[in-house]
Amino acid sequence: MGFAREGLFWPGIISVFGSIILFIIVGIMAQRATKSSGDYYMAGASVGPVVNAFAIVSSYLSLATFIGFTAFIWGIQSLLAIMSQAWMIGYGIMIIAFSGPIRRLGTYTAAGYISTRFQTNVGRLISVIFMIFIMIMYSVSQMKGIAHIFELMLGLSYIPALFIGGLIVVVYVTFGGMYGVTWNQAFQGFMCVVAMTLPVMAIAKAMGASLWIIPFWGYGNMTEGMVQAFPKFFSILYAASPKWYIGVLFSMTFGTMSVPHYLSRVASAKTIAEGRKGFLLGLIMIGLVNVLTFVTGFAGVIYTQTQGLALKAVQADKLLFILSDVFVGNWALALILAGAIAAGMSTIAGALMVIGTGIAHDIIGGITELTEKQKRILAPVTIFIAGVAIIFTTINPPAFALASVIWAIIVSASVFTAPLIMGVWWKGANKYGVIAGMLVGGFFALFFNIKFAHPSFTWSPTLAVAPYGPTPFPGVLSVPISFVVMIFVSMLTNRIPALAAKIPREKTDKMVEFMHGWPEHAIRKDSTRYTSDTGPAIIGIIMLALFIFALV
Repeated sequence: MGFAREGLFWPGIISVFGSIILFIIVGIMAQRATKSSGDYYMAGASVGPVVNAFAIVSSYLSLATFIGFTAFIWGIQSLLAIMSQAWMIGYGIMIIAFSGPIRRLGTYTAAGYISTRFQTNVGRLISVIFMIFIMIMYSVSQMKGIAHIFELMLGLSYIPALFIGGLIVVVYVTFGGMYGVTWNQAFQGFMCVVAMTLPVMAIAKAMGASLWIIPFWGYGNMTEGMVQAFPKFFSILYAASPKWYIGVLFSMTFGTMSVPHYLSRVASAKTIAEGRKGFLLGLIMIGLVNVLTFVTGFAGVIYTQTQGLALKAVQADKLLFILSDVFVGNWALALILAGAIAAGMSTIAGALMVIGTGIAHDIIGGITELTEKQKRILAPVTIFIAGVAIIFTTINPPAFALASVIWAIIVSASVFTAPLIMGVWWKGANKYGVIAGMLVGGFFALFFNIKFAHPSFTWSPTLAVAPYGPTPFPGVLSVPISFVVMIFVSMLTNRIPALAAKIPREKTDKMVEFMHGWPEHAIRKDSTRYTSDTGPAIIGIIMLALFIFALV
């Protein structure tokens, strides 16, 4: 079974290109407000909670929501419900644990935070390299989805559709800056919610859901049919290994709280309080779209099973398009395409902005002092080059679009989460620990399951093969070991006089208290806040035990 149209699909062309034209107009208008590199990178730190909430929705959900989630539900069934909740929990922890401190520190990215907090140029370089790699892989699924949309609209094969759609997106981001990205993301987030809700309601009604107007509750009467048609859909929840669930915790929850382009949304808010309000409001809308996506995947499994349709993994990414076309018609498919292009453009925009700031601000800007004019020229150039690199990387993408997103999140969890949590809450975390932790955690995440990221990466072993497809197992190993190495290397080097002397202790201690909002007059040299090694030692021992458990 496939899904292709011959010739031009005019309803989709009108909805998609109409949306793109609106995005470009917003980007041009916003570009006029870009007066400095700070405006370009962080929208002048002037975004209110409602705008930021919708921007967060589109940045978080991505095009993988429209194509990857439904495909993964078809592939791993009800287990994806666990994974999606883990993503949302990670977002909530990020809001509580370190969104405020990061915002006070005034850094643009995770790499900027590591350089500033730990006072290390080596750590900055390592983190930027990982960050760029993560963002490229995160964007592969988005570019794949963009290609599918242009395939369907224009009646083209995959490669020309990829280059046409990809270049449109890259040019849009290059000339929009974060001002354009932020305001467009807000509009795109609204489109994502509407474009998912209305067609899913129509699909649920056509398939016989009892309360289709509230589809995430109303499809309950269809579960009996699912049990008869495909009993494995629910039973797989209990068949999964305990390590799978622990892997979800470490890979998905810890990964979400550290993904670079999520953190950048903190920096664009007017204040810390408004940033948190935006995150909470965005989280509610993200939850709505997630449960709607689950309904769609559920409907897709019933449809393919009851109709006896053989669906290949590479075709499963188009499941939402198929259901819209079969059960509703052109208006639903056109709306889905518009929502999908909005989500894809939003996520690629956020990822490219992170790459651009990483190269222009964190690497080149860390080596040599750049003028304001040089920064504003360099950022778009690096963004355009990175976008073209992503297009070429997507020529041979994973079978499941969501696979590269999950892998990117696993690597992010293994590299950035320990520095973020320990660096914010423990003064004893130092540059030696953060460098060692990032390298070891990153190595484990990269080596054991890099085939999961891209078909061309065939040199490493897959850590675990489960009957329900790609799994987040590497996080079982890579996230705990990153904590273990960072904590105990920091403790050891703090006690070696020759190395401890190279740590700017007074400066970093003061910085930690400043990140937590302590006023200047309350910060003293002899302050004991956030200094105890007991808590970090307990965390390190627990993480070591989990790492050993994962090896057994």
